[in-house]
Amino acid sequence: MKSIPHAQLKTHLNAHLNAQLANQPHLHRFDNAVARALRAAAVASAAGALLLTLGCSREAEQPTPTATTPPYSSPTPAADAGTRAATVVEDSVVTSKIKTSFLTEDNLNGMDISVETVQGAVTLSGMVDSQAQIDNALRVARATEGAQTVQNLMTVKP
Repeated sequence: MKSIPHAQLKTHLNAHLNAQLANQPHLHRFDNAVARALRAAAVASAAGALLLTLGCSREAEQPTPTATTPPYSSPTPAADAGTRAATVVEDSVVTSKIKTSFLTEDNLNGMDISVETVQGAVTLSGMVDSQAQIDNALRVARATEGAQTVQNLMTVKP
């Protein structure tokens, strides 16, 4: 349905009301204050009817399901944010330590291995030259302080 700006709606309703008043001469005997009050009431009534009509033409909204128990909310969101930030920093430190260790290993090409750490869980991925390199990378990652678990997604190049 086409949206009608408020000013245009008011002008249209006033024109309609004036046409109605022109057909009823006895209403002109009222003083200006009463005529203005009647006009305002008629405009408000017509606008309300229009809004009701527009509101009824919309599709019925589906009820929103409600949870039986509210989701957990921490009493101190700032503390939770600080904890999450500290975890991200710790994870970055673990990742950096592992990548640095890879670069110092003689028989390991650390540039071929991707390291991702999330809450202390380290994931190694990428393609390396041999199974020995996979084993070496896993050993280095597991020995790194802060690495709680190490998952291997590395493969040997064909």
